[in-house]
Amino acid sequence: MNLYRARHVAVQPRRTRRRVGTILPIAVAFTLLVAGIASADQVVNNIDSTVDPALETRAINAGGSTQVGFYVLASNTVPAGDASGCNATGSNPATMNLSVPAGVTATPSSVSFVGCGNTQNVMFSSNTPGSYTISVASVTGGKAGSLWDTAPASFTLVVNAVDSTPPVITANVAGTLGDNGWYTSDVSLSWTVTDAESAVTSTSGCGSVSINADQGSTDYTCSATSAGGSASKTVSIKRDSTAPTISGSAAPAPNGAGWNNSDVSVSFVCADSLSGLASCGPNQTLSGDGAGQSASGTAKDNAGNTASASVGNINIDKTPPSVSASASPIPNANGWNNGTVSVSFSGTDSLSGIDSCDAPVVLSGEGAGQSATGSCSDKAGNSASATASNINIDLTDPTVSASASPGPNANGWNNGSVTVSFSGSDSLSGIDSCDAPVVLSGEGAGQSATGSCSDKAGNSASATASGINIDKTAPTVSLSGGTVDGGVYYWGGVPSAPTCVGADGLSGLASCTVSGHGTTIGTHTVTATATDKAGNSATATATYQVLAWTLSGFYSPVDMGYMNTVKGGSTVPLKFQVFASSELTDPAVVKSFNAVQTSCVTGLETAPVEELSPAGSTTLRYDATSGHFIYNWKTPKLPGKCYQVTLTTNDGSTIVAKFQLK
Repeated sequence: MNLYRARHVAVQPRRTRRRVGTILPIAVAFTLLVAGIASADQVVNNIDSTVDPALETRAINAGGSTQVGFYVLASNTVPAGDASGCNATGSNPATMNLSVPAGVTATPSSVSFVGCGNTQNVMFSSNTPGSYTISVASVTGGKAGSLWDTAPASFTLVVNAVDSTPPVITANVAGTLGDNGWYTSDVSLSWTVTDAESAVTSTSGCGSVSINADQGSTDYTCSATSAGGSASKTVSIKRDSTAPTISGSAAPAPNGAGWNNSDVSVSFVCADSLSGLASCGPNQTLSGDGAGQSASGTAKDNAGNTASASVGNINIDKTPPSVSASASPIPNANGWNNGTVSVSFSGTDSLSGIDSCDAPVVLSGEGAGQSATGSCSDKAGNSASATASNINIDLTDPTVSASASPGPNANGWNNGSVTVSFSGSDSLSGIDSCDAPVVLSGEGAGQSATGSCSDKAGNSASATASGINIDKTAPTVSLSGGTVDGGVYYWGGVPSAPTCVGADGLSGLASCTVSGHGTTIGTHTVTATATDKAGNSATATATYQVLAWTLSGFYSPVDMGYMNTVKGGSTVPLKFQVFASSELTDPAVVKSFNAVQTSCVTGLETAPVEELSPAGSTTLRYDATSGHFIYNWKTPKLPGKCYQVTLTTNDGSTIVAKFQLK
């Protein structure tokens, strides 16, 4: 029996029971009418001819449809409040709105009645098996005051299922599923066959299977038949539980010490014989410094199995070592060496370590600013160099000289202390220091002093200043003969200069001279100067006095202290005397007579010259009888003019008289 028939049979007792149950509603309706309670027009379906609230049943298969008619049945009575006659008319149509559950479609879902007994059809359809109650949701319109009984319109729509599908086959696969549909463990396969609508009548290939070995993709099929038809299910099972292979290698290979000084590339080679490779590696480049580095790679097949490999003990040192150069011996404070210098090279490397350094370099030649360069290499093959520079070597002693100051005089002697200074020259490192000057202060011939100079490299040499003669003692000196100390002499009677007498016991006498001797009027000092060969000198002096002559006159007729008046053109006798230690009578003692016109002095008392000499007599003579000199001066013929007459003797003494001519 199919589901439709089973359901149909089950429904019949329910319908019978409902019809039996309708007796009570009819009786109740009758009783209500008798009691005067209003009845109403009924909305009725046409599934059967019985008008009651019991639910009629209409059955369809899922996917099918059925038509049900609805009409209005007028009440036999007109209860209070209800409209008389049929409540639905052409002028007052009544609209029925159905209540349709989900899963059922009603077309249309509302209909209008324009009279009683007027059937309106509605098509009901459903794809979903089940039991659905269709009822009236509401009635609108109709005559005013219409009352409605919608219970007779309700019914049950039974949707019966139909077996139109074959059995459902499900494959049950148990195992560890990897990638890309591959299993990586043992696999168990079983089948489940079901049909909810009919029994399964036959199966094929639906037994359990165990897959315990790797295999490529293999199909397994289960087939089954039911009233709904036949079905089959195929599954493909592939098993790969074997990991792929992987190996790695590094390039370039390390040097003999196990180090690289450049990037190292690590490559991986992978293989898989069943599912095939999905990935390999990755290949890597190690570029950082470090010891004991490694790189790992992974091989993965398409099933998801993996294997790993590592390439280790990779040592990379790309950093050159630190190299230093040191010179030995170190220079002195001036930065110089005065011997050979050895430059050694050393290095440090914090990673691979130092492998070797260049041999020391020996600098043996002179010169400033020398340098030496050397290298060190680490165990990875990196190398760096360092230079020791500014190495100054001076192996040559300086040139030293000694000089005495002050230098000796022309005779080779000094008459004071002699300072011997030392100086040097050095064309390379230069002079650093020289000994302090030596002062020779003692007397003596052939003395010497020695001193040294050092250059900046520490080389030194000495020099001696010799043949130094020192005489600080003055010679002895005295005057002999000539003018004597304290002597008094008249002009023209001064003795000759005295003689210089000197002596020196060390350097010897260089000169002995007399100076200061004079015959002019006044005080004179004669100095004897003795100088030795060292330049020391001593003096001896004698002071004497030279007196002027004594002049007397002019005598009468000339009045001294007056303005003498005389006729111009006349001759005036000028009388005078000259005395030294005694009277001098030689006319040669008179140097000159000089008559000079001058201004006439006012306020000076005049005195006439009463005695005149014969005209034309103008000679100078000594008159032994009268005991004086006579000089006849012929006056000019210039009346009113005044003259001053001056007599000058050889010693410079003078006699002056004034005259006015008339």
